[in-house]
Amino acid sequence: MSTKGAAILLLLGAIWGASFMFIKVGGEEMQPFFLVEIRLSLAAVVLGLVSLTKPGVFRLMRTHWHTMIMMGLLNCAIPYTLITWGETHISSGMAAIFNALTPLWAGALGFAWVWAERLSAGRLIGLAMGLAGVGLVVSGNFEHQGEADTTLFLLGQGAVMLGALSYAVAGIYGRHKLHGLPVYVGATGQLITGAIMILPFALFEIPSQVPSIQAIGSVVTLSIVGTALAALLFYWLLTNVGTIGTLLVTYLLPPFALLWGALFLHESATLWAILGLVLILLGITFTSGRVGVIMARRSKRAEAKVGSE
Repeated sequence: MSTKGAAILLLLGAIWGASFMFIKVGGEEMQPFFLVEIRLSLAAVVLGLVSLTKPGVFRLMRTHWHTMIMMGLLNCAIPYTLITWGETHISSGMAAIFNALTPLWAGALGFAWVWAERLSAGRLIGLAMGLAGVGLVVSGNFEHQGEADTTLFLLGQGAVMLGALSYAVAGIYGRHKLHGLPVYVGATGQLITGAIMILPFALFEIPSQVPSIQAIGSVVTLSIVGTALAALLFYWLLTNVGTIGTLLVTYLLPPFALLWGALFLHESATLWAILGLVLILLGITFTSGRVGVIMARRSKRAEAKVGSE
């Protein structure tokens, strides 16, 4: 990976990690559907304007309207709403940890979905590690919860985990249905259809008073930087770095989210949450096949060294 590619990967991890903080701040004054609608609409406008400079993008959106609807539902409307609601009951850092389950969900889907990749023995080990990590995070964060908050605390965690599942389903579906299409087609189309789906629900959650500058600024930043710009960076990485290199961003989200949450929201992470995060990241390493790739590279280097001697 080039220095430019590594820098953009790091920037994307920092931006997406900060998105959980912006959701937390905006969610304190806006209801989930309304916040998600603003996020999707602004991002759709930004990417829509960019797409106007790309010939044929809107024509392809119309041709593949059914795929745009499914991606808007699975990759935007459902996960954005679940994560936003979940963060009203858990910290932004914890939400990022549970969001990191997306690759593990994708691996688990290999048992039931023909489009998903089948799991090898090594990837099954990774899946087990990830599940153990989730158990540590959940069980280790009850110490500061009162009995009245326990149910909502659990539901908040469950909502984010279901959001990660929706991302996983969208990733598998999109890999098949969007194959061969220009990247702006899927990126812009899913934002437009997602915004249309959320609109009827958002109309019932219009705030009774104007939110604070801090909340508005958070949602606007989330829309333009954390959604539109992040999508452009993500697809640049896919084009110039490749799928495996781009997916490394998964490892960066929780650490950045925990960092931003600690610096700006004064959130703290328990030792169990940190240990759980380590297990989840190890699980992702195994489930994504990165261990096999690393071992294969080392084997080739060893063989090359022996041959040169």
